Amino acid sequence: MKGWIALDIDGTITDDTHSVPPAVSLYLGSLVEQKWQVMIITGRTFSFALSALKGLQFPYYLAVQNGADIIQMPQKKVIARYYLQGSRVIPALERVYQGKKEDYLIYAGFDKGDFCYWRPKHFSAKMIAYLQKLQALSPEPWQAVDSFAFEEKKSFPLIKCLGSKEVMESIENELKDFTEVEKTLIRDPLSENLYLLLITDVHATKGRALTQTVDGAERGQLIIAAGDDLNDLSMLKAADIGIAMESAPKALLQEADIVASRATELGIIKALKEAVSRI
Repeated sequence: MKGWIALDIDGTITDDTHSVPPAVSLYLGSLVEQKWQVMIITGRTFSFALSALKGLQFPYYLAVQNGADIIQMPQKKVIARYYLQGSRVIPALERVYQGKKEDYLIYAGFDKGDFCYWRPKHFSAKMIAYLQKLQALSPEPWQAVDSFAFEEKKSFPLIKCLGSKEVMESIENELKDFTEVEKTLIRDPLSENLYLLLITDVHATKGRALTQTVDGAERGQLIIAAGDDLNDLSMLKAADIGIAMESAPKALLQEADIVASRATELGIIKALKEAVSRI
């Protein structure tokens, strides 16, 4: 095997919510034929990721919700899992959210159909209209609850805070001393007006998902990684060659060895060709 190619989905291999461009799928398939191993690492849920990846006709690894679950495809075999302990995380969030206009979402996980627990009474009418679109992406109905009081051992892959950039930065800052979780601020790929603060287990990062999978398969393999937002930073740092899309934040562009044109221009193909030629 020549090495690994780790790729983000939104804004990297596609700007289409429900599909990867055929040209990108075919090119990735050709790399697999050349003995490269492809790994897709995304903030999406499993079901939402598959809606875009259905055109991939080769075996690959899939890390969802920033590495909370790492899955071997097409077998759908979970090879690693890092979930939040609700009894430790939720009380901290409840304190932070006192007086806030909106609420947060708790994801149930891959095994339960990727639904969310949510508290409709805690959201504005405008946000509920957006969340109704988000619910349509889940194969299982969301569960509306009055309280996030779960049993002691309940665990979750991801908690999503959503709102303006300023509010999300404020929440991130208020949680800065809570070191049991990983906190990542990104732009919402589904709405240009929203930002997301993604909260996962401290071990669930894209970089850790990548290095653990590579080390588990065969140590010492070369890695090419590509992404477009701050949750991709740890992945690029773990790679031998990092690719950032030209739309990426400054911190990601500074980490990159190659800057690719936008996903709408299929920039990932040219960037990967350059990366492969360097190796």
